[in-house]
Amino acid sequence: MLTNWVPALGGWACLRWRRPYQDCRRGKQMVKLLHHKKRQLVRSIYMTRYALPAFGLGLLMTGGAALAADWSFPTEATTTRQPDSQWVITLKGNGIISPDYLGAKDYTFTPFPSVGIRKASTPAQFSAPDDGIGIALFQNEWFNAGPVARYRPGRYLDGNRELYGLDKVKWTIEGGAYAEVWPTQNLRGRVEVRHGFRDADGWVGDLAADFVMPIGNLTLSAGPRMMFGNGKFMRTNFGVDADEAYYNWRVTPYKPSGGMFGAGVAAAGTYKINDNWSTTLQASWTRLVQDASKSPIVRNIGSKDQFVVGLSAAYSFYVR
Repeated sequence: MLTNWVPALGGWACLRWRRPYQDCRRGKQMVKLLHHKKRQLVRSIYMTRYALPAFGLGLLMTGGAALAADWSFPTEATTTRQPDSQWVITLKGNGIISPDYLGAKDYTFTPFPSVGIRKASTPAQFSAPDDGIGIALFQNEWFNAGPVARYRPGRYLDGNRELYGLDKVKWTIEGGAYAEVWPTQNLRGRVEVRHGFRDADGWVGDLAADFVMPIGNLTLSAGPRMMFGNGKFMRTNFGVDADEAYYNWRVTPYKPSGGMFGAGVAAAGTYKINDNWSTTLQASWTRLVQDASKSPIVRNIGSKDQFVVGLSAAYSFYVR
């Protein structure tokens, strides 16, 4: 049935979507080609959009945490220490609901595992769910700093016709450095500066402050967030070139400049169930601002408001 009406509507579809196909009138040939491409596209989307990023995220969480002696929450399970035990292993199951891409209006659920390890002689330290995975090379009671890494999802067509003609943004692992200061026992400030492994990923920076309040087995935290990106980061995620604007009538050419692109707030609560089990609930809201908020991708296709909700369960135990 599809091959019967495509030739009739082919010309209208080409004009409607401004697609410069030379064979718009050859509906039957195009349908056969599209059916073949569809099977390849489904496999490609699954591997690129879900399987590979999820594997990379889990690997990042495992590798980074294995080197960090302080990657855990203060209310995470602290099992009764066994004689001669040297390490505390924390296994986590995580699930988050977040935008499909930076600036999207649609949301995706992503489950992933993670592993944490620290020396048994080292007390667990606070870490917000939206922190990058850091390794504290320098640490004292009020300051710690070291390298950091963070996974950033990409932007893919994934059957979303509104993104037709726009260049895809590949997922990446951003690496850099962080510094954290505790002016009081309940107040934390943190800064991260990172760059993806591609030149087009650009530089990005995060500023965070948290008020941390332990209440028995429950630890609550909340505070403001600010995000910055240089010109390459902004153009990759929010820019539109002439070719993209030609193929997608929803957008116009746009070249953003570097600067602050997001501001918001994040909150989390971690509850220690017993000596082995704990669970964490997180939520955050980010408002895209300045040049990011003016992007046609955000204004005409996506949304300035970005929400994240996540839940995790952790199991901790000692090993020699």
